[in-house]
Amino acid sequence: MKTQLNIVLLLIITTLCNSNYAQNKVNNDIENYYIYISSFGPELMAYRAYFSIDSTDDDFYKETYFFRINYTEPVDFQPLYSLGRRIAVDLDTINLIKPKEYFKGKSYCEIHKELSLMTSRNGKRLIIITDLSNTDRLKEDPDKKYMIWYASYDGSIMADFVWTNMRGKHILEWGE
Repeated sequence: MKTQLNIVLLLIITTLCNSNYAQNKVNNDIENYYIYISSFGPELMAYRAYFSIDSTDDDFYKETYFFRINYTEPVDFQPLYSLGRRIAVDLDTINLIKPKEYFKGKSYCEIHKELSLMTSRNGKRLIIITDLSNTDRLKEDPDKKYMIWYASYDGSIMADFVWTNMRGKHILEWGE
C-alpha cells in the first residue's frame, strides 16, 4: 500500500513539474513586439506614443499611428516617466520594429491591420521603447539608456500630427 501511494505521488509530482516546465518554455518563447518611438503626447488619464510616416496615398502627406499608455492609477496625473521602466538592452537582441523601415512600402490599411493584430497573436505584448539620450534622465543611470512602456494600439489618422509642448521640457521630464 505504501509503495503504491509513493508511486502515485511520484507520478503526480512528475506531471506537475513537466507541465510547469512546458508552460514556462511556452511563455519564454513568446517574443514581444518592441516599437521604437520618440514622440509622445498627453491624453485623458493616459499618454499616447505615436509615429508618422510618409503616406503612400497622394491625397495625404503623412499617416500617423497611435499607441495608448494608460495610467496605472486613473485618479490623478502621473508623469510618463513614472509609468515606464528603464532598461539596459542591446537592440539587436529584441524584436525591434523601427516604423519607417519596417512599414516601408506598405499601404495605410496594411499597416493599420498589422498593428491591430500584433497584440492578438499568441499573447504577445506591444512595448514602446525609446532612447533617453536626448533627455536629462540619462544622467540618473547612464547604463540604462532605454525606457519601455506596455501599450496598446490606439488607431491611426491620415494626417501629420504633433502635440504642442507649452512646458518647454521633454515630456519624460514632466511632473518634477
